[in-house]
Amino acid sequence: MYRIIDCHTHTYPEAIAEKASKNLAEFYRFTVAESGTFPDLLSCEREAGIGGFLLLPVATAAKNVDSVNRAAVEQVKRALEAGFEAASFGCMHPDYPDFRASLDYCLSHGLRGIKLHPDLQGVKADCDRLFSLYEIMQEKGMILWLHVGDDRPEIDFSSPERVANIAKTFPKLTVVAAHLGGYRVWDRAERILMGKFENLLYDCSSTLFAMSPERGKFLIEKCGTDRVMFGSDYPAISPAASLEGFLRLDFSEEVRQDILSRNIRRLLPFGDSRE
Repeated sequence: MYRIIDCHTHTYPEAIAEKASKNLAEFYRFTVAESGTFPDLLSCEREAGIGGFLLLPVATAAKNVDSVNRAAVEQVKRALEAGFEAASFGCMHPDYPDFRASLDYCLSHGLRGIKLHPDLQGVKADCDRLFSLYEIMQEKGMILWLHVGDDRPEIDFSSPERVANIAKTFPKLTVVAAHLGGYRVWDRAERILMGKFENLLYDCSSTLFAMSPERGKFLIEKCGTDRVMFGSDYPAISPAASLEGFLRLDFSEEVRQDILSRNIRRLLPFGDSRE
């Protein structure tokens, strides 16, 4: 039996979950699989046989940063009480007035990194304002989890090229490039990112549904199987469907366990980390 951590999940307050899921569906032009509420996340993970998860909250406005981070701390407590292994990153917005103060709050409350979604936030991932954030994060040893990629030419906020610029400029900053380094632009990610940077890791959320198992295995091996972490991108894709897609890949049991659990555990504490 695998000890699985779903390292890419999102939730929304119940009062706005339906609207938030609708907005996500309209932006990406797909059907969102699940409701996006925290109780539903617990139910979906449990039904899939997944025992732990990482929350990756996103702030679409600077005024929401503090409340979203407080909610993330509370959700981790609730998940632990429900018997899950759980952790969360904090969120940040480029217009937030005091990066350092917010990062101090995150670290003091167990939020070891920051999730950014430049496409939804409408900011280039390698702009000067965010570079000042990355500098403080690098100083504090925090982790940057970054949405990467879109195949629409009018959306160029988080391209593999921008991630490469970040990785080069901040070589001591650990960066996790979500969606195997470039949602729907995996050829560019393969050419520009994969195997090129020591400080770059990946998750395989919202990826395997769009390619053959052979292609998925090839790209993960190109990234390095010790650098890729399993994720569902809940609520966009259900944890059960994501896990089923991953298990179709022809990996050894050892490699599967690395991607499903060990790699993320090397990065973050998840309760009892014994194998």
